Amino acid sequence: MDICIVELLEGAKSACGLAVVIDVFRAFTCASLLLERGAAGIVPVGSLEQARALRQALPGALLVGERGGRIVPGFDGGNSPAQALELDVRGRLVVQTTSGGTQCLAQASSASELMLGSLTTADALVRCLQARRPARVTLVASGTRAEISSPEDLICADYVKSALLGRPRDRGEVLEALRRVPGAARFFDPANASWAPEQDFWLCAGIGRCPFVMRAEERLPSGEFVFRAVPVTA
Repeated sequence: MDICIVELLEGAKSACGLAVVIDVFRAFTCASLLLERGAAGIVPVGSLEQARALRQALPGALLVGERGGRIVPGFDGGNSPAQALELDVRGRLVVQTTSGGTQCLAQASSASELMLGSLTTADALVRCLQARRPARVTLVASGTRAEISSPEDLICADYVKSALLGRPRDRGEVLEALRRVPGAARFFDPANASWAPEQDFWLCAGIGRCPFVMRAEERLPSGEFVFRAVPVTA
């Protein structure tokens, strides 16, 4: 298995084989928790216009996402995992747009298969890849606004790659490293409690919480991928 870690929009454009687009803080952690709560699927898109159009085209769909970290006016939810746990999503599609992960995903058109990545699904992803042994795996660290390297996404990519190479990382050390990354500070600032509460950090740091991978399972008539939770047994 050839495993490559790339970053940001340019890395996403180069992704081939089975591509896993990673966004730990916070888009694909949110996606995993929405699927855990019974969402019928996640439809990640790059633009606000595309997201709004899909809500009109998909009866009952919810619209979640952010720009600048904050909820977009008129959306049903933002990019907070803690707040995602409060949404009524069972059986509903969720259209998601963010300034990082969904932007990279939109550029990964050369990949033969797409998955979403977060620490919450990292263990299931490792088991899935170990069982399937694809020839090529590209781990895409989305970064901040898909333009600036984010250590948390690289930590997740390294966690997955190291496990696949038979050199698993110590979970305690991973959590310590995550707590030290610059992007973590926002969650511990009381001034940000309305949009980035402390609980978000601990949810994003929940290694292996979800026993499934988030895989593109179908395409809508308009071309967008629908990602669903695909269980992975031990």
